[in-house]
Amino acid sequence: MLFVWVISVAVTLLAIVNAALSEGVFGVIAVSLGKGVVCTFYAAALAIAIDAAIAFFIRRALPAKWFNHKKAVFKVSAGEKKFYELIKIRKWKDKIPEWGKFTGFSKNEIARPQDNAYLEKYFTELCYGEVIHFLSAFAGFLVPLLTPHALLFTLSLPVAIVNMFCNLPSYCILRYNSYKLEVLYKNNERRAAREAPGKAAAAEKNAAAEENAAEKAVAAEENAATEENAAAFASAAENAVAGAAQ
Repeated sequence: MLFVWVISVAVTLLAIVNAALSEGVFGVIAVSLGKGVVCTFYAAALAIAIDAAIAFFIRRALPAKWFNHKKAVFKVSAGEKKFYELIKIRKWKDKIPEWGKFTGFSKNEIARPQDNAYLEKYFTELCYGEVIHFLSAFAGFLVPLLTPHALLFTLSLPVAIVNMFCNLPSYCILRYNSYKLEVLYKNNERRAAREAPGKAAAAEKNAAAEENAAEKAVAAEENAATEENAAAFASAAENAVAGAAQ
Protein backbone atom coordinates (compact mmCIF):
# COMPACT_ATOMS: atom_id res chain seq x y z
CA MET A 1 0.00 0.00 0.00
CA LEU A 2 1.36 3.39 -1.04
CA PHE A 3 0.45 5.07 2.25
CA VAL A 4 2.33 2.55 4.38
CA TRP A 5 5.24 2.57 1.95
CA VAL A 6 5.59 6.38 2.17
CA ILE A 7 5.55 6.34 5.98
CA SER A 8 8.02 3.45 6.17
CA VAL A 9 10.47 5.09 3.77
CA ALA A 10 10.18 8.45 5.53
CA VAL A 11 10.80 6.98 8.99
CA THR A 12 13.72 4.88 7.73
CA LEU A 13 15.38 7.87 6.04
CA LEU A 14 14.92 10.06 9.12
CA ALA A 15 16.40 7.35 11.34
CA ILE A 16 19.45 7.06 9.06
CA VAL A 17 19.92 10.85 8.89
CA ASN A 18 19.65 11.35 12.64
CA ALA A 19 21.97 8.42 13.32
CA ALA A 20 24.53 9.86 10.89
CA LEU A 21 24.31 13.35 12.40
CA SER A 22 24.49 12.14 16.01
CA GLU A 23 27.42 12.68 18.37
CA GLY A 24 28.71 9.19 17.73
CA VAL A 25 29.17 9.80 13.99
CA PHE A 26 29.41 13.34 12.54
CA GLY A 27 28.45 15.13 15.76
CA VAL A 28 26.16 17.69 14.12
CA ILE A 29 23.32 17.24 16.61
CA ALA A 30 23.74 16.98 20.39
CA VAL A 31 22.21 13.51 20.83
CA SER A 32 23.69 10.06 20.92
CA LEU A 33 23.31 7.66 18.01
CA GLY A 34 20.91 5.41 19.94
CA LYS A 35 18.78 8.32 21.13
CA GLY A 36 18.56 9.71 17.61
CA VAL A 37 17.19 6.42 16.25
CA VAL A 38 14.81 5.88 19.18
CA CYS A 39 13.49 9.44 18.96
CA THR A 40 12.80 8.95 15.26
CA PHE A 41 10.42 6.07 15.89
CA TYR A 42 9.00 7.86 18.92
CA ALA A 43 8.18 10.95 16.85
CA ALA A 44 6.52 8.87 14.13
CA ALA A 45 4.45 6.97 16.70
CA LEU A 46 3.53 10.25 18.39
CA ALA A 47 2.21 11.72 15.14
CA ILE A 48 0.12 8.61 14.50
CA ALA A 49 -1.20 8.69 18.08
CA ILE A 50 -2.22 12.34 17.72
CA ASP A 51 -4.10 11.58 14.50
CA ALA A 52 -5.83 8.60 16.12
CA ALA A 53 -6.84 10.64 19.19
CA ILE A 54 -8.36 13.35 17.00
CA ALA A 55 -10.29 10.80 14.95
CA PHE A 56 -11.55 8.99 18.06
CA PHE A 57 -12.70 12.20 19.75
CA ILE A 58 -14.51 13.59 16.70
CA ARG A 59 -16.23 10.31 15.81
CA ARG A 60 -17.22 9.42 19.38
CA ALA A 61 -17.81 12.73 21.14
CA LEU A 62 -19.26 15.10 18.53
CA PRO A 63 -22.90 14.78 17.35
CA ALA A 64 -23.65 13.87 13.74
CA LYS A 65 -25.86 16.95 13.33
CA TRP A 66 -22.71 19.08 13.36
CA PHE A 67 -21.58 17.32 10.20
CA ASN A 68 -24.47 18.18 7.90
CA HIS A 69 -23.40 18.51 4.27
CA LYS A 70 -25.77 21.47 3.85
CA LYS A 71 -23.66 23.63 6.17
CA ALA A 72 -21.60 26.24 4.32
CA VAL A 73 -18.27 24.91 5.61
CA PHE A 74 -18.86 21.58 3.84
CA LYS A 75 -19.98 23.07 0.53
CA VAL A 76 -17.57 22.54 -2.37
CA SER A 77 -17.56 25.16 -5.09
CA ALA A 78 -17.06 24.50 -8.79
CA GLY A 79 -13.75 26.38 -8.56
CA GLU A 80 -12.49 24.07 -5.80
CA LYS A 81 -13.55 21.06 -7.83
CA LYS A 82 -11.58 22.40 -10.82
CA PHE A 83 -8.51 22.72 -8.58
CA TYR A 84 -8.75 19.05 -7.65
CA GLU A 85 -9.02 18.13 -11.31
CA LEU A 86 -6.01 20.36 -12.03
CA ILE A 87 -3.88 18.30 -9.63
CA LYS A 88 -5.07 15.12 -11.44
CA ILE A 89 -6.88 13.75 -8.42
CA ARG A 90 -8.60 11.06 -10.48
CA LYS A 91 -5.27 9.45 -11.30
CA TRP A 92 -4.05 8.99 -7.74
CA LYS A 93 -7.09 9.07 -5.44
CA ASP A 94 -7.55 5.29 -5.56
CA LYS A 95 -4.01 4.81 -4.25
CA ILE A 96 -4.88 6.52 -0.97
CA PRO A 97 -6.40 4.19 1.68
CA GLU A 98 -10.07 4.60 2.60
CA TRP A 99 -10.58 4.39 6.36
CA GLY A 100 -14.30 3.49 6.34
CA LYS A 101 -13.55 0.01 7.67
CA PHE A 102 -12.85 1.59 11.06
CA THR A 103 -16.31 3.22 11.17
CA GLY A 104 -18.35 0.42 9.62
CA PHE A 105 -19.28 2.49 6.55
CA SER A 106 -17.27 1.89 3.39
CA LYS A 107 -16.84 4.82 1.01
CA ASN A 108 -15.08 2.85 -1.72
CA GLU A 109 -18.28 2.88 -3.77
CA ILE A 110 -21.79 4.31 -3.67
CA ALA A 111 -23.92 1.26 -2.97
CA ARG A 112 -27.36 2.89 -3.46
CA PRO A 113 -26.93 5.95 -5.70
CA GLN A 114 -30.68 6.61 -6.07
CA ASP A 115 -31.43 6.45 -2.32
CA ASN A 116 -31.05 9.90 -0.75
CA ALA A 117 -31.44 8.49 2.77
CA TYR A 118 -28.32 6.41 2.10
CA LEU A 119 -26.57 9.42 0.54
CA GLU A 120 -27.31 11.46 3.68
CA LYS A 121 -25.39 8.86 5.72
CA TYR A 122 -22.61 8.91 3.13
CA PHE A 123 -22.43 12.71 3.38
CA THR A 124 -22.13 12.51 7.17
CA GLU A 125 -19.18 10.14 6.89
CA LEU A 126 -17.54 12.44 4.32
CA CYS A 127 -17.96 15.46 6.59
CA TYR A 128 -16.53 13.59 9.59
CA GLY A 129 -13.55 12.59 7.47
CA GLU A 130 -12.96 16.11 6.18
CA VAL A 131 -12.74 17.55 9.67
CA ILE A 132 -10.57 14.72 10.98
CA HIS A 133 -8.01 14.91 8.16
CA PHE A 134 -7.92 18.72 8.14
CA LEU A 135 -7.23 18.95 11.88
CA SER A 136 -4.78 16.03 11.80
CA ALA A 137 -2.80 17.67 9.01
CA PHE A 138 -1.88 20.54 11.31
CA ALA A 139 -2.01 18.77 14.69
CA GLY A 140 1.19 16.98 13.67
CA PHE A 141 3.04 20.21 14.42
CA LEU A 142 2.57 19.39 18.08
CA VAL A 143 5.34 16.82 17.64
CA PRO A 144 8.17 19.43 17.88
CA LEU A 145 6.79 20.43 21.29
CA LEU A 146 7.08 16.86 22.56
CA THR A 147 10.49 15.85 21.20
CA PRO A 148 14.06 17.03 21.99
CA HIS A 149 14.73 20.55 20.68
CA ALA A 150 18.07 19.40 19.25
CA LEU A 151 16.09 17.30 16.72
CA LEU A 152 13.78 20.09 15.60
CA PHE A 153 15.06 20.42 12.02
CA THR A 154 16.32 16.90 11.48
CA LEU A 155 13.32 15.04 12.92
CA SER A 156 10.39 16.90 14.49
CA LEU A 157 9.52 19.27 11.65
CA PRO A 158 10.06 16.61 8.95
CA VAL A 159 7.70 14.25 10.79
CA ALA A 160 5.10 17.01 11.11
CA ILE A 161 5.41 17.83 7.40
CA VAL A 162 5.14 14.17 6.37
CA ASN A 163 2.08 13.83 8.59
CA MET A 164 0.52 16.86 6.93
CA PHE A 165 1.09 15.49 3.44
CA CYS A 166 -0.34 12.14 4.50
CA ASN A 167 -3.59 13.79 5.59
CA LEU A 168 -4.12 16.49 2.97
CA PRO A 169 -4.60 14.06 0.02
CA SER A 170 -7.37 12.28 1.93
CA TYR A 171 -8.97 15.64 2.71
CA CYS A 172 -8.89 16.62 -0.96
CA ILE A 173 -10.38 13.28 -2.04
CA LEU A 174 -13.27 13.62 0.41
CA ARG A 175 -14.00 17.17 -0.77
CA TYR A 176 -13.86 16.10 -4.41
CA ASN A 177 -16.22 13.17 -3.76
CA SER A 178 -18.55 15.45 -1.81
CA TYR A 179 -19.01 17.65 -4.89
CA LYS A 180 -19.94 14.66 -7.05
CA LEU A 181 -22.24 13.30 -4.38
CA GLU A 182 -24.03 16.64 -4.12
CA VAL A 183 -24.77 16.54 -7.86
CA LEU A 184 -26.18 13.02 -7.51
CA TYR A 185 -28.23 14.02 -4.45
CA LYS A 186 -29.83 16.99 -6.23
CA ASN A 187 -30.57 14.88 -9.31
CA ASN A 188 -32.44 12.43 -7.08
CA GLU A 189 -34.43 15.31 -5.56
CA ARG A 190 -35.41 16.61 -9.00
CA ARG A 191 -36.42 13.15 -10.16
CA ALA A 192 -38.49 12.63 -7.04
CA ALA A 193 -40.22 15.98 -7.62
CA ARG A 194 -41.06 15.00 -11.22
CA GLU A 195 -42.38 11.61 -10.15
CA ALA A 196 -44.38 12.94 -7.20
CA PRO A 197 -47.56 13.91 -9.16
CA GLY A 198 -47.65 10.53 -10.89
CA LYS A 199 -47.11 8.70 -7.61
CA ALA A 200 -49.86 10.77 -5.96
CA ALA A 201 -52.28 9.96 -8.80
CA ALA A 202 -51.38 6.28 -8.60
CA ALA A 203 -51.89 6.34 -4.84
CA GLU A 204 -55.32 7.95 -5.26
CA LYS A 205 -56.24 5.39 -7.91
CA ASN A 206 -55.16 2.53 -5.64
CA ALA A 207 -57.11 4.04 -2.73
CA ALA A 208 -60.23 4.36 -4.91
CA ALA A 209 -59.84 0.77 -6.11
CA GLU A 210 -59.48 -0.45 -2.52
CA GLU A 211 -62.54 1.56 -1.51
CA ASN A 212 -64.58 0.06 -4.40
CA ALA A 213 -63.43 -3.41 -3.45
CA ALA A 214 -64.45 -2.79 0.16
CA GLU A 215 -67.88 -1.54 -0.95
CA LYS A 216 -68.36 -4.60 -3.16
CA ALA A 217 -67.39 -6.86 -0.26
CA VAL A 218 -69.95 -5.14 2.00
CA ALA A 219 -72.62 -5.42 -0.71
CA ALA A 220 -71.82 -9.10 -1.18
CA GLU A 221 -72.15 -9.69 2.55
CA GLU A 222 -75.48 -7.84 2.59
CA ASN A 223 -76.76 -9.89 -0.37
CA ALA A 224 -75.66 -13.10 1.32
CA ALA A 225 -77.45 -12.06 4.52
CA THR A 226 -80.59 -11.19 2.55
CA GLU A 227 -80.57 -14.51 0.75
CA GLU A 228 -80.06 -16.31 4.05
CA ASN A 229 -83.02 -14.46 5.59
CA ALA A 230 -85.20 -15.24 2.56
CA ALA A 231 -84.31 -18.91 2.76
CA ALA A 232 -85.14 -18.96 6.47
CA PHE A 233 -88.48 -17.24 5.84
CA ALA A 234 -89.34 -19.68 3.05
CA SER A 235 -88.48 -22.61 5.29
CA ALA A 236 -90.64 -21.23 8.09
CA ALA A 237 -93.56 -20.72 5.69
CA GLU A 238 -93.30 -24.25 4.43
CA ASN A 239 -93.29 -25.55 8.00
CA ALA A 240 -96.39 -23.46 8.79
CA VAL A 241 -98.28 -24.75 5.75
CA ALA A 242 -97.36 -28.32 6.60
CA GLY A 243 -98.58 -27.84 10.19
CA ALA A 244 -101.90 -26.39 9.05
CA ALA A 245 -102.50 -29.30 6.65
CA GLN A 246 -102.14 -31.76 9.50
